[in-house]
Amino acid sequence: MHRTHDSNTWRGWGALGLGLVLLGAFACDTQALPVAVQAAPLQGPQDDIAKLCGFACAERALPDGNSVISGVSSVDAFFASVTALARASDAQAAGIEAQLAALGADFGVSGDVGTELVGLTKKVGPRLLRVRAGQPDCRVDAAALLDAQARCDDSLQRDQAQMHCAGACALPADQTTCPAASDQHAADQRCAARSVGPCADLCSGVCTASITNAVCQGDCLGDCDAECSALDANGRCTGPCSGRCNGECRTPLFDAQTCEGRCDGVCVSTNPSGGCKSAQQVECVVPTTGETIVCAGRCSGDPSGADGRPECMVSAKVDAILQLACASAGASVDVIGALAPADPALQARYLNALQNLQRSLPHLLVLAAQGERYLGVADAVAQAATGDDLPKSLQAQNSADVHARHAVGLECAAGQLAGVAGVLDPATQRLTAALNSVDKLRRALGLSP
Repeated sequence: MHRTHDSNTWRGWGALGLGLVLLGAFACDTQALPVAVQAAPLQGPQDDIAKLCGFACAERALPDGNSVISGVSSVDAFFASVTALARASDAQAAGIEAQLAALGADFGVSGDVGTELVGLTKKVGPRLLRVRAGQPDCRVDAAALLDAQARCDDSLQRDQAQMHCAGACALPADQTTCPAASDQHAADQRCAARSVGPCADLCSGVCTASITNAVCQGDCLGDCDAECSALDANGRCTGPCSGRCNGECRTPLFDAQTCEGRCDGVCVSTNPSGGCKSAQQVECVVPTTGETIVCAGRCSGDPSGADGRPECMVSAKVDAILQLACASAGASVDVIGALAPADPALQARYLNALQNLQRSLPHLLVLAAQGERYLGVADAVAQAATGDDLPKSLQAQNSADVHARHAVGLECAAGQLAGVAGVLDPATQRLTAALNSVDKLRRALGLSP
């Protein structure tokens, strides 16, 4: 992740620096902005300018949380995004750790909450613990991303800028036509409309279907050949069944799935023959991995702004991800079968903790979904710091600006790129560990990742 920039990267700066020494006395009459420590000290004319202007690159450093490195706003926006992302990732990890610790305290366990919960469930003795939860819906707003990029990049023509999305793009309410994904493929059109009956495609809500001698993943309304958690006045099952069910099965679908019956909620259709004229929401979905589509709404996948200065493209993406909006999809927890009567106090605590789990699980999954996106954008920041585009951008800006402060500041900034990994790594490693703990809990509860 670290990279040392050799002298060839900044070839041609020496001649410019000689001129800057002559201009230094005139360029230093304004207040010099503080700049940060480099991987290597300044040498030659640049060092002379630094001394003349009273610069000390070692006074402020990126690892100390400083982001005013060069005095050039677009470049310092990149360093500000590094420190902001590190702090946000650390805070996200702390939030996940606190949620897991609270769950453990509810159940009276510590350490790996998922594994301990499985062991406690066996000890308390229900026939079956069934947990269901939906995946959070997280989206980046196109306008917010491009506005952040335009604030950083004064050369960006905001009225012509477009965001691309690798994933699903939710269109504004007044649009129902998807843009082409490429010359070879058209974007798939996905329509979401309210449903109170049969749904030929995917249902998100409550699905009620007739079943015969089959396992019901929700409430069995009829006859249960084993233990049922709730009975009506006639002794028929009206809740989760630990065996097979005859009658109707009423299942909450937190994520869109096939429903062979009545769908009460939202019916989601892909490329319907009648289009999306009456849909509540229209999404455009890239048909092939690696493709993107122009998105003027909200992107559920990986967003990319307009072409421009690389430091601004990265900092705007960080800004947008840190404002990521995630909607929780809900969860349900069912205990099927009688609990062992040996320890009533333990049973009471266990059942109360399950209620807390049902309430807190959606929020925990939202924190995890946001954390995953933080790690993804951290990779983009690290790649920018170790790639070629950002150093070339710094060099180009230096060549175009003979202000002494900027010349020295930009070279100091180039030296700081190698320290980006050191700023991000501790926070992203902590966040990765927290996300791994959430994955263990998911698996213990039988949830898909």
